[in-house]
Amino acid sequence: MAGLWIWLVGLRPLTPTPTPTYDQALYDQAVAVYRVFWTQSTLLDAVGGAATLPPEIAATLTGDAYQAVAAYYAFALRQGYHWEGSPAFKTTAIAPLVDDAPDGTVVALQTCEEIADAYLFDSQGNMVGDSDYSLDWVRYYFTQDPKQGLVIFDLQDKLVELCPF
Repeated sequence: MAGLWIWLVGLRPLTPTPTPTYDQALYDQAVAVYRVFWTQSTLLDAVGGAATLPPEIAATLTGDAYQAVAAYYAFALRQGYHWEGSPAFKTTAIAPLVDDAPDGTVVALQTCEEIADAYLFDSQGNMVGDSDYSLDWVRYYFTQDPKQGLVIFDLQDKLVELCPF
């Protein structure tokens, strides 16, 4: 009888292992929120930060992501960060992220973002950023907020030499 079971199991069609999927409409909505966030963050990068986040970028963030982004731009302003040259901000790749995600994630995406043609200095004239090595792999995690809608609640970035996707 065991031989018959093995033979019957062998007749089942092979199916690929399921891979995580994403909802295209939700992903498209996340890309739209990301584009607002990215546009506003590059404006803040270009002017050297802000004491408080402008409403346009604040509306794309909540929780830890809001706190981290607000703290960074306030720090950049205090440090007197400024670009020398003509910085070119660019998203080089964007794709769904279907790996492990923090609890509360409804959709996630990953980007590769670069800054070229400029150097970042602080108020003392010390170079703190070299756009020759500025490729960031950023993972954005979104949640639904009852008042704000789809917002970024967590983000993680890492300098990389090549975009990993």
